[in-house]
Amino acid sequence: MTVSKKAKETIGLITAIIVLIGLVFGIYFWLEKRYALAEEVKKIEQRLDYKILADQLQAIQERIWQIMDRFKNREMDQTVQEELRVLEMQKEQKQNQIKMYEQKVP
Repeated sequence: MTVSKKAKETIGLITAIIVLIGLVFGIYFWLEKRYALAEEVKKIEQRLDYKILADQLQAIQERIWQIMDRFKNREMDQTVQEELRVLEMQKEQKQNQIKMYEQKVP
């Protein structure tokens, strides 16, 4: 049984179309997966940034408490007062950063 030249061309064309459709879908799903992963990485990065800010705020607050406990009944000298003032400013900055971050991230 021989296949005519026209039938061979038709079979070749159908095969080419099927391969092309498969290639297009393959590329689509590859890109979809890539961008979906990029979005997940972005979300993880945002959560990590928030965690870092919260940890820094906690460390500053603990340092303030240590200074206050140490000088509870004594008068603080100028350097200690300056350090406490700087820590309070840093604490306020971190709180503002966290507030801005919470407003920005859903």
